[in-house]
Parts: sequence; structure tokens; C-alpha cells
Amino acid sequence: MDAHFRNFFRAYLDLERGYENTGELRPTLWGFSDSYVKLIREGFEQIMADDSFGPDEYEGMTDI
Repeated sequence: MDAHFRNFFRAYLDLERGYENTGELRPTLWGFSDSYVKLIREGFEQIMADDSFGPDEYEGMTDI
């Protein structure tokens, strides 16, 4: 998994953000460069396709 994607997870998807469903994170993401947005999208596609990615992995990536 890409280190930039891990850092995005750690910075923007902590415990409080993980349960937020207001959509406020989306404008933050669009503020990044197109290449970074592509990297984050690909990272999400990767973890969604990975059957082994679950709560334990999420907690590990966000230091919860």
C-alpha cells in the first residue's frame, strides 16, 4: 500500500472522521492535485477489493 495513501488515512480518517457522514471531507480531497486524488482513489479501490482489509487494519492505519 502506498505510503501517501496511508498518510491520508492517518490524517483525515481518524476516529472522529471515520464516523462522519456530512460529506465535508470531499472538498478537502478536491483541494489536492489531480495526481494525489488519483492516488487516493486507487488506494481506496485497492482496500475495497482486499477481502482481508477490515476494522483491525483500519484501526492500525489510523492509530485508533
